[in-house]
Amino acid sequence: MGFRERITREVRDFVLRVKERRKPTGDLRPREGTGMTRKVEAALQALETKLHRHNGLARRQQESFFSCWRELKILALAFR
Repeated sequence: MGFRERITREVRDFVLRVKERRKPTGDLRPREGTGMTRKVEAALQALETKLHRHNGLARRQQESFFSCWRELKILALAFR
């Protein structure tokens, strides 16, 4: 069929918005609902390298467990 997963411009824009939101402003003490958890920050770090090269990978590499979809799922669950 030739189907390939693609990272769209909307997904890339969402990741950029999350990166901008994680910059600390004001009081740096952790509170409920402010700042960025370590898990989300680690997912963003892992996404930086994977997101740019994802569309050029083969289908089996795109669907593997260590592809960028796992980190995108973590980000989506963090912001629901």
